[in-house]
Amino acid sequence: MGNSLLNQHQYQYSNFTIFNTIALIHNSYRKHETHVIIPNNNYAISLAELLERTKCISGYKVISFDNTSASYNGAVLELQLLYIFASLGAIINVHFISSPSRRKYVTVRQLTGYKRRNPQSIYVVNTNNGLLTGEEAVKAQIGGELICAIN
Repeated sequence: MGNSLLNQHQYQYSNFTIFNTIALIHNSYRKHETHVIIPNNNYAISLAELLERTKCISGYKVISFDNTSASYNGAVLELQLLYIFASLGAIINVHFISSPSRRKYVTVRQLTGYKRRNPQSIYVVNTNNGLLTGEEAVKAQIGGELICAIN
């Protein structure tokens, strides 16, 4: 019983981290900042990799406070934000579909329907294989928790 409670707590923490990180990035775009600094953890790195693959950010790097290594305890992530025009960011709108109190799980078929209804959106899906875009999840034939849609 204690072990499942611990796993549930880690899962809730991971989704809170994903929601919080996406909100920080979106708010930085709205303020026209050139970069954003977020706490370093596995979820933030996988989200940064996903955003870099989809051309929502221009890159990211791990900044370590101690000179020994880029451990999770003493490091942060710096994301370089990408702007299409001088004032138009790559991320214009974020629509959170799941929330910490209301989860939205989708199958591959449902995910295909979402993509068909709104083809210009990038859907972020939390799967067993990590964070994937909607297209990557459909190609891999796996469903998961639909986190948000990024325009």
